[in-house]
Amino acid sequence: MKIAILKYSTHNIGDDIQSLALERLLPRVDLRLDRDDMSPARQWDDDVRLIVNGWFAPGMHRAWPPPGGARRLYVGFHATEPEIVPAGAALPIGCRDPWTLGLCERRGVEGVDIVVRDAVAGAPRCSVRWQYPPG
Repeated sequence: MKIAILKYSTHNIGDDIQSLALERLLPRVDLRLDRDDMSPARQWDDDVRLIVNGWFAPGMHRAWPPPGGARRLYVGFHATEPEIVPAGAALPIGCRDPWTLGLCERRGVEGVDIVVRDAVAGAPRCSVRWQYPPG
């Protein structure tokens, strides 16, 4: 099994910091996929676990939802519009804000409220808070 996380090529470092925090919770990271060009994932099979986090909006990403056969885990996920919420996700969508949780509900997709505490300035560890069921 390979573990993949997203990388970012923007000036907004918030998603990068969130990926760093998530990375500290993982045993290792084998692959990094650019959030704005996920086309390399077309070659991946279900031996890859892709952690999808960050801010997503229509028209920003060349391949959406992430292509290929990787198993996806959405953690710290923000969507700007309902069509970005991935229908048919194998696990509940880990929403990083009430807006995205509401979009999941509108779309009939199970979502959970997740807060990824940012690992900054040598903080000894980070945490993930799960609230399930939502509410």
